[in-house]
Amino acid sequence: MPAQPFMEQAVLDLLHKCTECGICQRACPFLEKYGLPKEIILNKKEEVFFCTNCSACTYLCKEGLDPAEALYCLKIQLLNEGLSLGQKLKSSALSFTSRIHAFPFSHWERAVRVFWPGCSFWGTYPHLIKKILKILNKDSEKRVGLVLDCCLDPLYQIGAKVEVERAWENLNLRFFHYGIKEVILGCTNCYKIFKRYSENLVVKHIFEVLPEPLFENIPYSSFLHLPCPAFKESELKEKILQKFGKKVPKILKIPSCCGAGGGAYINEELSQAFLKKTIDKAKENSIITFCFGCKNRFVGKGTKALHLLETLKGIKPFEKKVSSKTKWLNRLNLSLERKLFKTKTLLFLTFLGLIFLSFYFQWKGFLNPAILTKQLQKLSGHPLAIPVYLLLYTLAPSFFISSLALTMLAGFLWGPILGGILALTGATLGATLSFQLARYFFRDTLKFRLGYEKWKYFEEINKKHGWKAVAFVRLFPLFPFPVVNYLFGLTSIDLKTYVFCTFVFMAPAGFAYTGLGYSLKGILFEGKILPLIVVLLFLTTLTLFLKYLSKKWKI
Repeated sequence: MPAQPFMEQAVLDLLHKCTECGICQRACPFLEKYGLPKEIILNKKEEVFFCTNCSACTYLCKEGLDPAEALYCLKIQLLNEGLSLGQKLKSSALSFTSRIHAFPFSHWERAVRVFWPGCSFWGTYPHLIKKILKILNKDSEKRVGLVLDCCLDPLYQIGAKVEVERAWENLNLRFFHYGIKEVILGCTNCYKIFKRYSENLVVKHIFEVLPEPLFENIPYSSFLHLPCPAFKESELKEKILQKFGKKVPKILKIPSCCGAGGGAYINEELSQAFLKKTIDKAKENSIITFCFGCKNRFVGKGTKALHLLETLKGIKPFEKKVSSKTKWLNRLNLSLERKLFKTKTLLFLTFLGLIFLSFYFQWKGFLNPAILTKQLQKLSGHPLAIPVYLLLYTLAPSFFISSLALTMLAGFLWGPILGGILALTGATLGATLSFQLARYFFRDTLKFRLGYEKWKYFEEINKKHGWKAVAFVRLFPLFPFPVVNYLFGLTSIDLKTYVFCTFVFMAPAGFAYTGLGYSLKGILFEGKILPLIVVLLFLTTLTLFLKYLSKKWKI
């Protein structure tokens, strides 16, 4: 039979070498209902999307074939042909992943090392995530941050590889921008996806990191259920079995799906058949797994089940099924909780508090605007005020001190016009000093400290875009201001272009933030809120323009 364009080697091998012995069909509810893998592929059955991708057929095949991979290839082909069932599943997966990726659910923290629990873990047991973060930070020299997002596995499961690859291009850039170099994963599906698509990241599973003595409450008579993706990552599977195998002797050596993989979840009868088959294999034993999606399904069926992480000291396992609505609420609560305790959020809340406090004091007559304005004029009019301000602004970026407060201070003291010019001048002087220090004094040290990847990225966009690289980064600050200054000093860009573009393209945001400082003065002393509204509208417009510019310049 001639090979079709979509066919991979697994498909060709299956079609030519399968003896149709039926051993895989007897072990799999999906194949039992819809036919042998060879039959499904030859007839291009759309029901292939109900395959859970568990790989049990591959593990059972006596001919050493890979039916699971062959069926997955068919999913990709049918999805590209636009068949209705595949498009329905793709639309559902896109809806889920898009919601997770967006505010207010998505949450990223800047850290070299982060914990990524995964969607199911995050929605099912958020309190345990906090516990694990405490353990990780206790034993780590550097702070372990938290990232709450989706790895795109729901799309991968139904064969939408093009969309997954496109999304991971953005995810890899985001890891880079946040300075993340190591990711600890709490989900085996996420581990599978990260191993396939992440770039320049050290990827570890949580069970590779947490020491064995922490797991105190593992019942010896339990049945250890290995989630399907663990069989695809054999190295990880062996590490986990080596760590916990002796504590739980009853282990199934082939995949046994809970029925939530692939598109089986929309076929309730098939999904329940998978679940029943797995529970029956455990017999009367309680089940221990390391997938919260699996555990939630086992518990929902009335089976006693534990996640391995629930055997940590001081953790109380959940015993009732967590509904979809509760999962979304859990995700929202944890994300908002982490956002509220970020430094920028606390500063913003402090800013709002000062505004309300000033209104209250003015209403009570405790503030005398005339006297306060006079004192500020005296301070800003001192002969040394401007030189000292410029000196501070010139030195601050070189010591990685935030420039935002200095910019707003200029607006507070000298108003939006003069303050904007002074802030812009100080920022340019500071940027130039850091640039020169990086270029002539600390080149090798900074490459090591800031990271080779960041330097390489800046060098590449500089070579490709020239002055536009500086313009874009100044207009759309992807990195902290002090870091950008040093990184450009490590590139080959000439000083004149760098200084000119820095001064010109920092101006919009610079004047906006001095306007913000000026509006704060108006609110505190005069009760005027209109300048603040104008500045916020300008910043919103600037943000939308920058998004348009980034697409047009393709940076």
